[in-house]
Amino acid sequence: MDKIMAGNGKNQSDEIKAALDKLKESDGYLFEEAELPPPYAGGTGGTAFPPNGDPAVNAICAAAGLKID
Repeated sequence: MDKIMAGNGKNQSDEIKAALDKLKESDGYLFEEAELPPPYAGGTGGTAFPPNGDPAVNAICAAAGLKID
């Protein structure tokens, strides 16, 4: 790559292509097209609080001045 960047090569586009081909052979995973992950993680938020809430959580909410359902 140093040779390519320095401009010492006669045909930089061929040298770049050859360098990329060599890199694809050794580290092909860098060039794989990966699927984008979903925009959210499914299944999160499924745990509900107990109907009357946890006494410790209720005490913290009360101390913070928050409404306890």
